[in-house]
Amino acid sequence: EHMTPVVLLTDGYIANGSAPWKIRKVEDLPEIKTRLVKEGKEDWHPYNRDEITLARDWAVPGTPGLEHRVGGLEKDAGTGNVSHVPQNHEVMTQVRAEKVRRVQSFIPELVPEFASEGDLLIIGWGGTYGSLHTAAKQLYDEGFRNIGFAHFNYINPLPKNTEELFSKFKKI
Repeated sequence: EHMTPVVLLTDGYIANGSAPWKIRKVEDLPEIKTRLVKEGKEDWHPYNRDEITLARDWAVPGTPGLEHRVGGLEKDAGTGNVSHVPQNHEVMTQVRAEKVRRVQSFIPELVPEFASEGDLLIIGWGGTYGSLHTAAKQLYDEGFRNIGFAHFNYINPLPKNTEELFSKFKKI
């Protein structure tokens, strides 16, 4: 949907865990909007980008009237032709980084459990969820109401409100 690489990180806690998982039905999952161009689209160029996401529309290679050069070599930002110019590579690298950053607008914000501000925010990601959540809940139940817990599901980009949430705690 955003035309960016995706890396799924997992670990031994998840692989060897015994917690039940609710597997959602495919029809209950949100729609993934593809950016495939259909035959005969006027003014389509493979190097044009969406103004909001910076993603490009893709044409299936060989589609009549939408043929273009495909490959892993750097392309010129303005023409889509292969380019070996260092300044163009720098521009394209910055555009790709900005495209990933803009995904922040489409992922959920980081929502803390227990305290939403205070002395300590316990954070984690992946398989550490269970042990960290249990520790934070135990402290909360023992009366430490100034401790929060936040669990990351997205790490690049981080949720938009990460810095704001961190600023509400004395220690992370």
